[in-house]
Amino acid sequence: MDAAKACSKCGAELPADAEGEICQQCALECERMATSDISWKKQLPLIVAALGAGVVLATVFGLNIVTRQWRLAEAARQAAEKQKTTAERATQEMSLALGQAETAARIALAGKLSLSGRILLTESRWDLALLLSAHAVRLDKSVENVATLRECIAFPRSSAEFLRSHSRLVTCMVFSPDGKTLASSSNDRAIVLWDLTRRQLIGELPSQHGRRGVRSMAFSLDGKTLVSGGDDAAVMLWDVATRRLIGKPLEEHESSICSVAFSPDGKTLVSGGDDGTVMLWDMATRRSTGKPLGGHRSPVRGVAFGPNELTLVSVHSDGMVTWWDLATRRPIRKMLSGHKSPVCRVALSADGQTLVSVSTDNTIMLWDITTGQPIGQSLTKHQGPVSSVTFGPNTRMLATGCKDGTVMLWDVAARQSISTPLAGQKGSVSSLAFSPDGNMLVSGSSDGTIMLWEVMTRQPIGIPLAGRGLDVCSVAFSPDGNTLASGNSDGTVMLRDVATHQPMDMSWAEQRGFVTSVAFSPDGGMLAVGCWAGMVMLWDLAARQSAGSPLGGHKGPVNGVAFSPDGKTLASGSADNTVVLWDVTARKPAGPPLAWHKKRVRSVAFNPNGRMLASGSDDDTVILWDVVTRQPIGTPLTGHRSNVSSVAFSPDGKTLASGGGDRTVVLWDVVTRQSKGTLFAGHKLMVTGLAFSPDGKTLASCSYDQTVMLWNVETLQPIGTLLIGEGRCHSVAFSPDGAMLAAGSSDCRVTLWPIHHRWIQFARQLATSSPKDLIRHARQAANRELTDEEVGKYFGEFIKGYDPLWPNGDSGKQ
Repeated sequence: MDAAKACSKCGAELPADAEGEICQQCALECERMATSDISWKKQLPLIVAALGAGVVLATVFGLNIVTRQWRLAEAARQAAEKQKTTAERATQEMSLALGQAETAARIALAGKLSLSGRILLTESRWDLALLLSAHAVRLDKSVENVATLRECIAFPRSSAEFLRSHSRLVTCMVFSPDGKTLASSSNDRAIVLWDLTRRQLIGELPSQHGRRGVRSMAFSLDGKTLVSGGDDAAVMLWDVATRRLIGKPLEEHESSICSVAFSPDGKTLVSGGDDGTVMLWDMATRRSTGKPLGGHRSPVRGVAFGPNELTLVSVHSDGMVTWWDLATRRPIRKMLSGHKSPVCRVALSADGQTLVSVSTDNTIMLWDITTGQPIGQSLTKHQGPVSSVTFGPNTRMLATGCKDGTVMLWDVAARQSISTPLAGQKGSVSSLAFSPDGNMLVSGSSDGTIMLWEVMTRQPIGIPLAGRGLDVCSVAFSPDGNTLASGNSDGTVMLRDVATHQPMDMSWAEQRGFVTSVAFSPDGGMLAVGCWAGMVMLWDLAARQSAGSPLGGHKGPVNGVAFSPDGKTLASGSADNTVVLWDVTARKPAGPPLAWHKKRVRSVAFNPNGRMLASGSDDDTVILWDVVTRQPIGTPLTGHRSNVSSVAFSPDGKTLASGGGDRTVVLWDVVTRQSKGTLFAGHKLMVTGLAFSPDGKTLASCSYDQTVMLWNVETLQPIGTLLIGEGRCHSVAFSPDGAMLAAGSSDCRVTLWPIHHRWIQFARQLATSSPKDLIRHARQAANRELTDEEVGKYFGEFIKGYDPLWPNGDSGKQ
């Protein structure tokens, strides 16, 4: 029998009749697989295609995601960069703003220092003015600051002297113990010393009370020290010989100092103020000796020591009088006056036994200090409020001043007036003082004058110790250079001795309105005075009197006068738009008025040969006149953009200078009638006066901007600037030898400067110096550094990065 067959795939036994080598089951499986393989091969392309499509889709989707993420990332990056840029810009802007703020602060401080330097220069504090002006240039090298520094360096400090008396109410007057010197103070801040033997100014104490008035003064027993109390609440001590401040001000009061006095032994100073307190000061240490004597709120109107240094009397405006024991610093007694109105002034008799009080109720009351009771009835002869009072040295005489301008003398024992009222001043009598011997009485008035009275005869002694008005409108030197004339807005004319800088024994006051202009005749024997009332006055200087009646040919104020070189003709320009030529000998017009100007004539000037006259007008023109034919020479000169307020010929007559409201000065060639160059541009306000030096090389111009500028006529460049103080400058004049320059201003001052050749050369060199060289020069000239007190006062809080002190003596770092 045949062997059994097995399936070649699964090994299963095959039937004997099986045809193949595999079993039926495996055959079916093979068939199924074959069918499946065919189907797969058919579907493979589809699968491959599907897979490809999937890959593509996946790729596209992925790329979209990546692209979106990239875009988001890029946007974030750009936003970050933008934020960074914005932050950087903000930082830069902040830094710029800080820098601008710092720069603005530096510029502001520089301007403040520069202005302080100008002010200090007028107060003769030259070294401090130099240092502050130098710091101003370090902070800001502006043209204005550099110009101020040049002014400070070139300022002729040793010679600028202000000739002045008082312009406002005279608040206090005191005699020196020897009776030879009188000190007067005023609301104009001035303290003036007078030589009573010669009745002349000795000098003026430089104002240290700031812009406030001086209310009270007292001499020490030896006459070497003067104490002053002011509205600035400060008490100051002065060395009378040197006229300088002694140490620092005593500043413990809170308001005005109304009264000051020395103790009989001179060791203690007492001051009473509007704050109601009384302070005691040790003169050795210059410190207060304790707390103020207070307890009363009413202002202190007077303080005085009794017979010794242990008793003190203080009087308040409400009439309360307090007697103090200085050993215990307590009041011994208080008494109330019997006045019906506030007490104005009080005075204590020399023996310390009697007190007098005066009031706005027109009455005077005497008090017994021992009992505190009034002595009899009040004295009532004044016709108005009683404004001042003082005892004579022997206690038997009393003087009182009234607001009606009169002074009364009283016999204290008889309680009667000695004579009729002494009248001579126009304003309220604000201050009185007897000389130590009792033979002289001085009265100070609100009109700024001080009058001397002889007590025995009740007559005035000489002219008032004043004589200036509100404005010094015009100044002129005499031909010999020995006399300076000044015309004032109160109608007065003052003559001063140039050598001594003192007023001469004459001044004139005419009721013709204020004086607008003055001019000496060529021989010096006559003075022409132009007045606001439209008249010209001629004064005979030898006879000390008016040379006839006024010349009254104008219908408006006379603004300018000028003599011809031969003295035979006088020209006057007026607000009536005309110029009048006067025959001086005949004292009448030499013909009809010259009437070509369309507006008022402000200034007139003859050329050196007298054949030509120049006139400047508010019509902005200058007209040159032929004096012989009395006709204009050509057409008017037109170069100013505003009124022409001043004209002046050069000494050779070839050049005419004109200045005006456009703040410029123009030089004209008289022959060609053309401008000789560029306009001078240096003043900040109207140019009001012009003067050539005798050699014709220098021109001086003055302005309402409180300065006098000197110009090099050849180069048309400024040489230097002189400061006149706080007032507007009206007029300027050279002395005949060119060594002196005078200026008159609205602060009632006549200022003199020596203008010598060396100074002009020095000023010209400074005009070309660099800011660095100017700073170095200023520091060398000042020869010191700023003190800590000065730094604190003028700098306040330091500006970042700026040291107000120069380290190691070099130029400083910023």
